[in-house]
Amino acid sequence: MLSTSDALFPRKVPPGLLLLFWLLLGGLLRLVTLGLKPPWTDEFATVLYSRAEDYNQIPYGEILSGPELLAPLQGYPDQGPMAAAHFLIRYDNHPPLYSVVVNLWQRLFPLEGAGYISIDGVRLLSVICSILGIWSLYCLAKWLFQSEKIAQLAAVLMAVSPFEIFLAQEARHYTLIGLFVIASLGFSGLVLAQVKNRQALSFGQVILGITISIVGLLIHYFFVLTLMAAAIALGWWMVKRQLFPTPKQWWRLGIIVLVVGLWGLIWKFQVLPESYGTTMTDWIRLDRSNWLAWLNPIFQLFATVVTMVILLPIEVDFVPTVIAFGLVMLVVGLQMFRLWRQGLRQQALVSDYQDNIFFLTRFVGAAWILFGLLSWGLGIDITRGARYSFVYFPGVILLWAVGLSYFWQRSPGQFLGLEKLGARFPQVTSGTKAIALSLLIGFFSALTVINNWGYQKYYHADKIVDRLATTGQQPVLMISPRESTVQIGEIMGIAWEQQRRAVTRPVSFAFIPAQETPEAYTEDLEAMVEQFPEPAFEVWSINIFEPLPLQGCQQPEREWVAGYYSYLYQCKNP
Repeated sequence: MLSTSDALFPRKVPPGLLLLFWLLLGGLLRLVTLGLKPPWTDEFATVLYSRAEDYNQIPYGEILSGPELLAPLQGYPDQGPMAAAHFLIRYDNHPPLYSVVVNLWQRLFPLEGAGYISIDGVRLLSVICSILGIWSLYCLAKWLFQSEKIAQLAAVLMAVSPFEIFLAQEARHYTLIGLFVIASLGFSGLVLAQVKNRQALSFGQVILGITISIVGLLIHYFFVLTLMAAAIALGWWMVKRQLFPTPKQWWRLGIIVLVVGLWGLIWKFQVLPESYGTTMTDWIRLDRSNWLAWLNPIFQLFATVVTMVILLPIEVDFVPTVIAFGLVMLVVGLQMFRLWRQGLRQQALVSDYQDNIFFLTRFVGAAWILFGLLSWGLGIDITRGARYSFVYFPGVILLWAVGLSYFWQRSPGQFLGLEKLGARFPQVTSGTKAIALSLLIGFFSALTVINNWGYQKYYHADKIVDRLATTGQQPVLMISPRESTVQIGEIMGIAWEQQRRAVTRPVSFAFIPAQETPEAYTEDLEAMVEQFPEPAFEVWSINIFEPLPLQGCQQPEREWVAGYYSYLYQCKNP
């Protein structure tokens, strides 16, 4: 039971009931605005690839209505899960297991509107996995540290984490793979305990380790970074403690490495096509020609780690608000970090905690080193995608919980003036108040994400549709260069949001081949203008970054929204 003398609750609260409260809170925060944010290109990729729909066959140079563009999303999948797996391997650079699950999952929900698949239903899978992640991290913390307060703090920090809520509100595979990151940390803790106790893994535990590794890799290939970071951290701990596995232990661990390694070789050379993933990671290539780009991974990684625990409204349109909340984040974040570091140092002195804290800190550190090697060594800057930090995210939350938990019923000294506040609750120490304030900041950070003031979608199709809905009923032709399925997903987002909000303004869409320079688009744009069967209309050239002189069109105005950098032409077609 939690003590009544120094608790945040008026009476004793059973741990199970408190955990249930965190689960309900986490579920509410993830669900409350789930359907209000427009889907973006990666979410369309999730749904379409899981249906084995080749939307590469959407034609160039043809004018399409919204329903024609969204036709691949109508009805339930015609193909089964195995067809989806084969299709994904052929056309995408992700492993197939999540698409297999989504192929089956989307059939559980009624079709939307004009018979379209429920993207909110697919997002719900991410929410459920995230809620399971709260429970799983609680169980892991309780088992590793044998501490109810650490486990409860881990659960609530996971429930309100802005980073986790961001992942949970997308129809993507990151909260599912997060469960396997937690499982991998648990298995690593088991290995550490077995080495300490001079006991070999049982064959059942060996099979468990193999299963976690292979299934995790079938969900996301970057899970290999989790496995590598865990292995490095375990090796680091062994060297530090001068405590190495017995020959029998080595054999059992070697079986796991050998089986997973052989599976990886077979998968790479026998299952994947030769052209697999050759261009899909171009967007995260490091620009080695720009020396400032070499600094980007540092700042991007730092920003991601900070927003795992605190994120205030810094993505709003009013600049003074952004500056004010940015300063608050800086001041409060530094104070929270100082408090956490002080607590973690004290917890590291507790003999029962030392080994697990050492492992977790080295696990997160090893993941950062691997990110650095990929970014600067191989030129693959995976820090550009905050979501890829799923690799180590549960470790950060666990360490944050361990550090904060030290101050329960203790005083941290100075922390945002709390030692002078709370006269109404003199029985509550300033340390407990500091924990409460940290959790309150986490709650406001969660509200930041669900209200779209932070971790916004990369493409703001809703703002484009706002513009369409408020500027008359003149027909519109949106034209976008197309290099890959990314651009198809971008324009699908506009068509989806238009039909979801029942905006009646007639809007048509067309794709033209991507060119090296903006001027090279003139001929294709003019051909589409001539083809449009309306006497007077508006043309949007999307993501062509310069205005172009088009025959029959006036000088354009600029409409720049995140993901959609457009020029709007008023045109007449004789």
